[in-house]
Amino acid sequence: MASVTRELTVIVVIAAMLFFPGGAILVLSRTWQRWSGLQRLFVAAGLSVALYPVLFYMMRFLLPQFQLGRWFLAGLLALGLVITIWGEWKERIYIFRPDRLEWAALIILGLTLASRFWFAHDHPFPAWSDSLHHTLLTDLTAESGRLPRTLEPYFPNVLDMYHLGLYALSGAVQILSGAPAHTALLWTAQFLNGLCGIGIYLVLDRHVGRAGAVLGLAIAGLFSAHPALWANWGRFTQLSSVVLLPIAWAFFLETVLPPVEAEEPAPKSRQRTWLLIFAATTSAAVFLFHFRVGVFYLLLLGGTAGVILLKYRSRERQWLTIRWLLVTVLGMLIIVLPTLWDATEAFLAPRLAPADPADPAIQEQARQSYYSFPLSSVPYLVAPIWLLALGGLAGLIGLITRNVLIWISLLWTLLMIIVGNLYLLNIPALNITNLGAVLIMLYIPISVIIGAGLEEGLRRLPRAYLVPSRAILAAAILAVGVFAAWNRAKAVEPYRHFVTDQDITAMQWIDENIPSDATFAINTYRWLPQAIHGTDAGYWIPYFTGRQIVTSAMLRDGLPDTYRKQSLDRSEAAEALETDLSALGDLRRLGVEYIYIGAIGDFSGDGLQLERLTQSNAVAVLYSQGDTAVLRILAAEAE
Repeated sequence: MASVTRELTVIVVIAAMLFFPGGAILVLSRTWQRWSGLQRLFVAAGLSVALYPVLFYMMRFLLPQFQLGRWFLAGLLALGLVITIWGEWKERIYIFRPDRLEWAALIILGLTLASRFWFAHDHPFPAWSDSLHHTLLTDLTAESGRLPRTLEPYFPNVLDMYHLGLYALSGAVQILSGAPAHTALLWTAQFLNGLCGIGIYLVLDRHVGRAGAVLGLAIAGLFSAHPALWANWGRFTQLSSVVLLPIAWAFFLETVLPPVEAEEPAPKSRQRTWLLIFAATTSAAVFLFHFRVGVFYLLLLGGTAGVILLKYRSRERQWLTIRWLLVTVLGMLIIVLPTLWDATEAFLAPRLAPADPADPAIQEQARQSYYSFPLSSVPYLVAPIWLLALGGLAGLIGLITRNVLIWISLLWTLLMIIVGNLYLLNIPALNITNLGAVLIMLYIPISVIIGAGLEEGLRRLPRAYLVPSRAILAAAILAVGVFAAWNRAKAVEPYRHFVTDQDITAMQWIDENIPSDATFAINTYRWLPQAIHGTDAGYWIPYFTGRQIVTSAMLRDGLPDTYRKQSLDRSEAAEALETDLSALGDLRRLGVEYIYIGAIGDFSGDGLQLERLTQSNAVAVLYSQGDTAVLRILAAEAE
């Protein structure tokens, strides 16, 4: 019951954080008049999501010692609440009467959120390798009330090249809710995951039609495996960025593309100023959440401007598009420049240095493991065949009918795929990402393309059939959506979930009985030649107990070379111990005195086995409960 109470508390805190600040901004700027009904709620959520990374980064730059603590954040929410209530009382901004399609959208959003919450409740510890450093950074942010500059005291990473925007959100949730870091992180990520379609809905509703918007919302949230599947991968920084990306795009489109309702007037001068501020701020937040997604977003802005320039021959509209593109990008750069400068310098330094002649074999292995993706991986990394076929058909319709959003989405997809293959040029400075990071976010253009394609088809129906067709379509989406929500909630890859209740008991024992400066050998997996991570709860020992492990976190940027080598040597010795007991001596000489065996074990092989290890006189069993064990390497016998 305490767990459910804590989860409900966290949900309420996140809901307040993701509505009241943006709701207040809409009231004060009076831009709420630009949108109607459900659109206003989605715009408020987007502005709120963008606020936290921009606020935390700006405070770090302007007032580096200032702490964004509980009273400050609670005061911010209270102020947002008061202003939002005042705006509602005076103007009736947020209470509206949904039409049938808006009701359908609300139900789809509810199903999407329910599927993400169900997953988080069933699997209360963040999954896979990246979740460790996400949790540690959430905790460090909450403890200091500032974005950290290093991963100390857990790992010696310098964070100049790493995006920290997510932890402004998850850290604030931890501060306000009092939940532990892993809980604050998981529920923040899953709440964002549940909002993955609201920006897509906003773009489609404004520029093609509401039926297409409802379908786009359902594809992103329910019918597509992505980004729901990311909960198994701990891919939370990219998630936070791609959730905001279409909302930022929607703000930019407001300034350069007429809404689908022809009678709606162009934005007034004051409104346009606010829209540009919103576009620049949310664009900056996309970058602060995830640097590479920020690059993808710049491609989207460039593609949008290019298509509009080709479609609209009016000199006035062309100049307007170029001007607002430059203003948006300039505003974004002003906000992110301090972070961008350090990140770019840290990114380019090793890539512009002379290549190590001893590394060609390792580089080729890394190239094959990190950059190459066979065609057979497309249904898993992009979408099932039926959804790809539907997207292809809608794309063809959009090309024929010259639908602006479909043209932009197809161009953007092409540009991202090109960027994902730049490694083929063998220019290290251009290797900003791999193709996998591109493929898993193609659910965004697919959702937009299919939603816009649907509207193109509906426009060609006789008017008498339009209303019943939309009603039948909405009912079908909802009916299928219930089953799709269940599939999303149950889409679990068990081997990626490291921590169990047995492990939590073992961690408590370690915390009470093992010296604070101890280092543990754990089950490991070599993901890349120079990147090794844990495979069970032993990987989480630094978070739960403060003790060290043989591997680093998967965040390897900014590690000193000496630590990298030590970590690699220790990890290789731990790997060797799976089959060779003589590795006990190597571990002891490397300063590793303890071994942890987690309940999940090693998905990549036999791993560390208690029965095998206890065959050596150099090992003493200190703790053994269920499938978990703590062992000590005895100094004399290990030599």
